Amino acid sequence: MDRHSVRLVLRRLGARAGVRVHPHQLRHTCAVEFLRNGGDAFTLRAVLGHSTLDMVSNYVHLANADLASVHRRASPADNWRL
Repeated sequence: MDRHSVRLVLRRLGARAGVRVHPHQLRHTCAVEFLRNGGDAFTLRAVLGHSTLDMVSNYVHLANADLASVHRRASPADNWRL
């Protein structure tokens, strides 16, 4: 499948569901969800095929909205059971 056929399939599925869907929108959503689920920016850069972290930083910025939750889960001090 090339990018045009992917776009066509998504357009048809979106029309049936009553929503507008674009391939880049799905790529963007998957990137943010990857970071929210514990993925790191360096792996995401490789998966997306970017040569630098500049573009990935956009996704990291959006995922930072979940920063407090990640901090609570990963912080050694917050996880001490004293």
